[in-house]
Amino acid sequence: MDKAPSSVRDQIFDHQSNIVRYYLDREVRFNTIAAFLGRPSDNIVQKLARLITLTVDPNAPTKISPEPSKKLATSKRVIQLSRESKALTEKLKKKYRVVHHAPPNDPWLKTKKQVDMALHRERNNRRTRLLEKARKRHFRKADTSILEAQFAGSSFTAYEEDVKPPAPLQYDIPERGDIVRLSCEPIVNLTDHRKHAQRLDTLRARVKLCDRQESRHRARPPSTYLPMKSITAPKGSLEDSKEDQQDRFPLACKPTQCIFCLGNELKSYLGRVFEYAKSHQMMNEVERHLQKFVPEDQVPGPHPTCKAARLVLPSVMAFKNHTATVHKIVLRA
Repeated sequence: MDKAPSSVRDQIFDHQSNIVRYYLDREVRFNTIAAFLGRPSDNIVQKLARLITLTVDPNAPTKISPEPSKKLATSKRVIQLSRESKALTEKLKKKYRVVHHAPPNDPWLKTKKQVDMALHRERNNRRTRLLEKARKRHFRKADTSILEAQFAGSSFTAYEEDVKPPAPLQYDIPERGDIVRLSCEPIVNLTDHRKHAQRLDTLRARVKLCDRQESRHRARPPSTYLPMKSITAPKGSLEDSKEDQQDRFPLACKPTQCIFCLGNELKSYLGRVFEYAKSHQMMNEVERHLQKFVPEDQVPGPHPTCKAARLVLPSVMAFKNHTATVHKIVLRA
């Protein structure tokens, strides 16, 4: 929910000074109705809706291919700067044996830093321009390729030799997959009742997606897709079957996984099975979850299997012992 700045609030309440009152805009450029009702404005809703990718081209290049990389390496400007940097490095090595031993006020060292920065900028600028050209060329030919494939009666026609047919998209959040399927599903030859039901299903999927927790972005995961069974989960339920839970969430967990995050059904699959780099980071996360319990409180088992069995541990220490012996996650005593 967006908040109005102080200038908009002063404008609404007619708080103005004699100096600037003749220059104030009389039109309130803010969604006051949404602010009064305590709801997100239309701009926020539209922004969130645009974040849900309905159409995506997996074949769009995200990095430059080997041939443009060769052009980048054979650029005259890049070659010239590389030679200057190597020559300065050799001079510094002859004088100080190691470049890092050179004093900061050495003129050769200052010149080398400037040359290295110029070389870095030149490479980045050229790499960015080559990637932009490749993406523009890809999207300029993509529509033509799809039309040619339709006229030829085939499902796909490669317009580049190294391009493979796009794989069907699969999502780790079932609601997101439902939204894509319902929004992109053709409505031709559907009755009015079926069209209305499809719109209602889309709204329900969007509401469910708003209830899910987005995991904090740490790094690009090795794979953002899961098997199709995660998309075809039962409607109206975020739970998996017992067989799926045993496959996706085994009892013996990784020692750097948070046991509470594994049981959080509002998170995506990748957010639930995330592994911390070090054990103490995982322990800190578990301690944050345990702050709402005192040592004598009963702790429900957060693991999906323990949840299904309605397991409740009599105390915090019993929970930590259960986590270490059953789930192989060692916590602080």
